[in-house]
Amino acid sequence: MPYFILSLLPLIYLIYIKSKKSIHMLQQNYYDESNRYLLWIKNNLKKVFVNFDLILFLIIVGLLFNSLVNNVLFFILVIIVIIFYKNIKEQIKKPLKITSRVKRIFITISILYLLLFAIILFNFDNHNVVIYYLLLSFITYLNYFVLWLVNKINIPVEKCVYLYYKHLAQKKLKSMDLSVIGITGSYGKTSS
Repeated sequence: MPYFILSLLPLIYLIYIKSKKSIHMLQQNYYDESNRYLLWIKNNLKKVFVNFDLILFLIIVGLLFNSLVNNVLFFILVIIVIIFYKNIKEQIKKPLKITSRVKRIFITISILYLLLFAIILFNFDNHNVVIYYLLLSFITYLNYFVLWLVNKINIPVEKCVYLYYKHLAQKKLKSMDLSVIGITGSYGKTSS
């Protein structure tokens, strides 16, 4: 089991890299407003699923090894190759802005992955190591969809944050004793 836990470290880093990229795309697509994020995924399948064939092929080849240590070392090697591939810089028009909403998304996605790791570790069996690797690879492969799910899970939290700031703005406006002025006519409204 210590070898298996050790092998999760590069996988966690890969998940971080993929999650950061997918959160960036979610942010660029207005947090899936009007399904823009899903449309982006549909239009960019090569960017989203670029490594699946490589991962699956390498893991299947890795199944030829019989010992746990060889499988763990092989899995680490595969993840390191993928991390190297993912770290190749691509041109980005706008960088990811680390807002409070992005931090909440990072927390939620981390909790989901930690729950998965905890379930695997509490039910760990040396005979199922290959199955655990396939499951973790598949979930990592589907990271963009995991993020979409996280975004949906966070909707109630985001609504509460919105209502908090709306209430704060209403409170501030009430305290200012403002007069309401209506501008009519066909000239000067926009500039006013």
